[in-house]
Amino acid sequence: MAKLIDEVIELGNEQNTDQEIFGNASPVTVGATWPVNAKALIAELKGDTSVAMSGAKGTVKLDAVTGSGENLVATVTGIYVVEGAKPTLPAGMTVDSMNISGGIAMTVPAVAKGVQKKRVTASMQMAAHGKGGGIEIKIDSAGEQKKTMELTFH
Repeated sequence: MAKLIDEVIELGNEQNTDQEIFGNASPVTVGATWPVNAKALIAELKGDTSVAMSGAKGTVKLDAVTGSGENLVATVTGIYVVEGAKPTLPAGMTVDSMNISGGIAMTVPAVAKGVQKKRVTASMQMAAHGKGGGIEIKIDSAGEQKKTMELTFH
């Protein structure tokens, strides 16, 4: 059981950048929406765990662009849901349900370098049962991150 909990807690490995998961290669206007990169999102969440994920869907939106010149900042929000999430369980245990979802709200400087501020939320619920009984796991997390990075908006 400890291995199962370790795997669920380990979801997310920071291999992919926010730009790969939530970015858009084409120019967009304020109010525009686009889908998350499901392949990059799954790779990010899966990491080195044995949790299978059959798909993901989500939407990202450019909410606002404020400031000017070197103070130009884009505000981007997004939500996602992972489909078909299923961990490898010990023999004799069966997954009843597993749901993974989350969101992101970022303020990103539009200049080549700057400080990005990001608020991330994530939720995972799982129920499983076996001969000896069942287990329910629920993990909710939210946090703010601030880091210096380079992104390019078109």
